[in-house]
Amino acid sequence: MGTLSATPTMLLAKSVRFFTLEPPPPGTPPRVVVVENTHTEKRTEFKVPRTAVASLKEAFTVSKLDAATTYQLSLSSEGRYAWMRQENRMADEIKTIVCVKRLPSKKASAVQAAEPRYVLLREGTPQSLSGISALACGFVDDSPKDNVGSLVLRVIPSGQDPSSFTTPPSPDDAPPKSAFQESPAEMYHQGKLLTAAKQFDEALQIGQQCVQQAPRFAECHLLLGASYIRLGHPEEGASAYRKFLELAPDHSIAPKIRQTLEDFDKSKAP
Repeated sequence: MGTLSATPTMLLAKSVRFFTLEPPPPGTPPRVVVVENTHTEKRTEFKVPRTAVASLKEAFTVSKLDAATTYQLSLSSEGRYAWMRQENRMADEIKTIVCVKRLPSKKASAVQAAEPRYVLLREGTPQSLSGISALACGFVDDSPKDNVGSLVLRVIPSGQDPSSFTTPPSPDDAPPKSAFQESPAEMYHQGKLLTAAKQFDEALQIGQQCVQQAPRFAECHLLLGASYIRLGHPEEGASAYRKFLELAPDHSIAPKIRQTLEDFDKSKAP
């Protein structure tokens, strides 16, 4: 995740999403993005729709800030972890959030009004802000429903000792990072490799460990269910599959899993 400007940016990716953090001012021309393949030198231009705007409905709001005070913003894991999925695909561990600045209604100077309204805050890279009355911060994701974990955002007046502020408790669904030798995504990937190699007992062990350490990571239950079924334990496999569907009903493989469960239920019918 990053920002795009007139300065060319190099990317290695199969696909990229472009969006703005707030609607463009009325009457402004649409933004044009130029994508060039450095191997074929093929250039493609397209306009970013005015509707391609991130929603702040699920953002975490930091309010009652003093516009006359300079604040230091910092993001840290504090021994935790956070991850999200995009379009039903696993994404990397979250290290960056976006904060949208809210200026005092009638006190913003011309300089403040011209500054970017957002801050891209990365773990380990503090930033200073002033002249703001509130912040709306959050992860950039297509849906926050399947996000798990937490990070610590500190908004501290400059000059104050950060150690004098206590760390908030971790939510129930955010186990300490020290409990993980591997991330849930890594365990799921390892389990898939073991399944492909027909090492089903080992895949089952990884699935059980994955579910124990990250019970809200849907793919853990998917791996567990597949392992149980391949080892001849359909009841346990069906139970894991149902939990997977509960956590990720819109997953790309969900229709196939539903059909598997329907066939299983029919086989049990008298």
